[in-house]
Amino acid sequence: MASVAQVLRSRFRGCLAAAVAGDCIGAEFEGRCRPVDKVFNTMSQFYAILGYVEHVNKQRGREVEFTDDTAMARSVASSLIECKGFDARDMATRFAKEYKRESGRGYGGNVITVFYRLLDEGLQDVFEPAREQFDGRGSYGNGGAMRVAPVALYAYGNVEKVQDIAKQTAMITHYNREGYNGAILEALAVHLALQQSKDENLNVVKFVDTLLEKMRIVEVDDAEAASSKEASLPDQPYCAKLEIMKEFLQKENVSRQEVQDQLGNDIKALNSVPAAIFSFLHCTRSVDDIPTDNALERTIIYAISLGGDTDTIATMAGAIAGAYYGIEYVPPPWMKACEGANDAVRFADQL
Repeated sequence: MASVAQVLRSRFRGCLAAAVAGDCIGAEFEGRCRPVDKVFNTMSQFYAILGYVEHVNKQRGREVEFTDDTAMARSVASSLIECKGFDARDMATRFAKEYKRESGRGYGGNVITVFYRLLDEGLQDVFEPAREQFDGRGSYGNGGAMRVAPVALYAYGNVEKVQDIAKQTAMITHYNREGYNGAILEALAVHLALQQSKDENLNVVKFVDTLLEKMRIVEVDDAEAASSKEASLPDQPYCAKLEIMKEFLQKENVSRQEVQDQLGNDIKALNSVPAAIFSFLHCTRSVDDIPTDNALERTIIYAISLGGDTDTIATMAGAIAGAYYGIEYVPPPWMKACEGANDAVRFADQL
C-alpha cells in the first residue's frame, strides 16, 4: 500500500502534468469554426484523442506546444518555489520577462499592455497596471484562474492561504472581482480534489456544496467591498453558477449545449471556471460518447468538446482531475507528446 506521502506526490504531479496536457491538447482545437460536435467527432473517432496527440507529435516532429496558460503557471510555480512564498514583485517580473522571452504563446492583447508596464523598473505598485485597465474596472478574464494550480499545491495545508495567494497572484493581471474570484474558485477546487479519498466514489454534490460554502463567504465579503463601478454585478455570480452545476449533476442527461449556455465556454472567468469544474465532476462517471475508462483522460476530452476557450477550460479541468486521480492516470503518450509535461513533474516535486 502506498504511503500518504507517495499518494500526495502522485496527486501533485498529476495536477500539474494534466494541466499541461489539457493546455497543449486543448490549444489544438481552440477557436475552430466547425461546430463542437464535429470537432468532438474528429477527436473521438478519427484518432481517439491518444492517437490524435501522437499523430500531431509525429507529423510535426516535435512536441505539441503549450500556450500562455502553462507559461504563466510555470512562472507562478517557480516564483513560489524560489521565494519560498508569494512575492508580488518577483512573480510580476517573471510574468513580464517570460512574455518578453517567448511572446508567441498566445497571450491576450490586454495583458500584454500590463506586462510592458511591469517591465518598468520605476513602477512602485505592481498591481497598478491591472487595476487601471478598463477604466479602473480591471479584467474579468480567466487568465488568473488558468495559472493558479501551483498555489493550491504550495499552500496545501492551509485553505485560507490558498485563497489569499490565489487572489494576489490573479490581481497582478486581473483586478476585476470576477477575474480574481475565478482564480480563488479554481484554486479551491484543486485543493478540495487533493483532499478527497479515492477509496470510495466521489460525492459530486457534496463537492459542489463545499465549494459553495467557501465561495459564499468570498463573494459576500467581496460584494460589500466592491466599488460603485461594479455595483451592477450580481453579488454572488459564482455561487449562482455552482447552484446550476448541482442541478446538472443530479440530472440523468445534460447536453453540451446546456452546459455552454448555462456555465459558459468563453474567456471570461465566470464563463469558464465553472465549466472546468463541471467537466471534472461530470466525468467521474462514464460518458456515452467518450470511449475511455480513464476518467482523467475523459475529463480533458469532455472539457475540449465544450468548444470555445478549449485550452484554458481543459487546463483548469485537467488540474482538478490530476489532483484527484494522480500522475498514473495521465496517459504516457500525452506525457511524451506534450511540451512541458515532464517539467511539470519537477515543479510538483519542488512544491
